Amino acid sequence: MNLGTSTHAQRSIPEYFTSHDGLITLRIDTEAFDACIDARPGYKSTVMAVMIRIAERLGLEPLDEDECEPEILEDGTIRIYCALINGGTSLEGLPVWS
Repeated sequence: MNLGTSTHAQRSIPEYFTSHDGLITLRIDTEAFDACIDARPGYKSTVMAVMIRIAERLGLEPLDEDECEPEILEDGTIRIYCALINGGTSLEGLPVWS
């Protein structure tokens, strides 16, 4: 598996992580203070669990449905918004897929 990333020029935190199958993307917009997980149809829950762990290591957590319901986009993608939590902005210890 390959973990696709794009790095923000002014930060060491990538703008996004994409799962090996391309079905789940964690997007981080530091300028807009916005983060979300996009899960396209056919995603696997095991891959989602890894993406959530990556988000947590970056100091993010998915919002509960009580806080913000997930959006369903036109193509069937489920968008789950994330909020800042106390803790890790380090990429050290994240899984490396090959």
